[in-house]
Order: sequence, then structure tokens, then C-alpha cells
Amino acid sequence: MKTNLRDEVFSKFIVQTCCNATCKESVELIEPLVGVPRDPRFCTDGEPYLMSAGHILVSRPTYYRRAYFLDAGATYYNDTQSWFVEKYQKLGMKFDHIWLWEARQLNPVDIYSKVPDDLLPRYTYYNRPIVCGKSNMDPLNLISSIAEKDDYVVLKLDIDATILEECIINKIVSNKAISSLIDALYFEHHVNVTMMQKHWGKDMEASLIDSLLLFRKLRDSGIRAHGWM
Repeated sequence: MKTNLRDEVFSKFIVQTCCNATCKESVELIEPLVGVPRDPRFCTDGEPYLMSAGHILVSRPTYYRRAYFLDAGATYYNDTQSWFVEKYQKLGMKFDHIWLWEARQLNPVDIYSKVPDDLLPRYTYYNRPIVCGKSNMDPLNLISSIAEKDDYVVLKLDIDATILEECIINKIVSNKAISSLIDALYFEHHVNVTMMQKHWGKDMEASLIDSLLLFRKLRDSGIRAHGWM
């Protein structure tokens, strides 16, 4: 019997798009939830693939009104911001606005020097930490205030602060009004797993199983949840 790797290896979203009274369904592939959320080559070939995003399948956005990108843990444009801008541009999406947060104090010249000129009018950078509470420094509050359901919202969360990250993720999971506004989430979930102890330490409370169940719950809510690096 011929094996269909597309069906056997990848997970998928069934997306329904409606215009007036006519609806159609399409399939979006997404990387499977198995093992450490890293490029599989990290498991076999090690450190050269630690920071590879080669395992991430980004869906081509269908209908949307506006597109927003929020990056918590932004550092510099050439670090990871450019990956998102360029990846989504290749899929036909240009972000209408980008908001970024970085707790570590950086030189403003270094922050803006590599940002493309055409992006600057749509680029808001907060060189301060995010919060999980009643403030626009909470990315979820900002999403709630600016986004509507027919907008496309991409959120990256990678601030290396476990308690704060858990607070943000728990708000997404427990609040349908918030989760329904987020289309794609990129999250580095630090867990207690031997192969990552060199990088994450040995004191993480969450297990790999906990992480896989969390990402499954996020995907079940309609969010294209990806393990970030």
C-alpha cells in the first residue's frame, strides 16, 4: 500500500472560509506535536540546529482585513524579527503594524539601524518588559484593544521568564475572547527534558508531556501554535 507522508507525518488545520452564503474548506499543514519542539536535526546532529526554524510550517493566510505582529522578546531586527517579516511576506502578507517588547536595555541606534525604512512607520518598539495585567504592556490587552476577528494576528512569546510566560499562556488558554483573536503563536516553552538542560537548566517544573498537551490545547482553540527556539 502506498504511504501518504502528508497525512501520516503532518498535523493539519481544516479551515472554513465563507463569503456571503458560500463556504469552502481547505487544509493547512502544520508540524506534528512530537518530541522536543525543535528542528528534528537538533536531535541527531546537535547544536548547529539548536536555533533552526526549519521545522516550522507557516500557513499561507487566507482572507484577512489587517495583519499584526507582536513580538515579546524582540532584541534586534536581524535576530528573529526579520524571519517573521520575510516569511510572511513570501506568503503574500505585509504586516500593517508591528509591536515589540524587550526587557534588556539596548542602544536605540542599534535597535533601529537594521530596520528597513519602509517598515519604520509601522514599527513600535518598547524597550521595557511585558507585564501580565491591566496595561498595554501586556500584549494580550493590546491585541484585545486593536484586533478584530477578521484580522490576522501573529504573536511571538520568548522572554525567558517562566512565571510571566505561563501567566500570558494561561490567559490565552482560558479566555476564548482572547484566543479567538490570535491566529498564530510562536512560543518557546521551557520544560524539564534532558537534551535541553544545558540551555534551560534542570529546575523546570513542566514536563515534555505537559508541553505537548499545552500546544494541543492551543491548537484545539484554533491557534496555529508553533514551538519557537
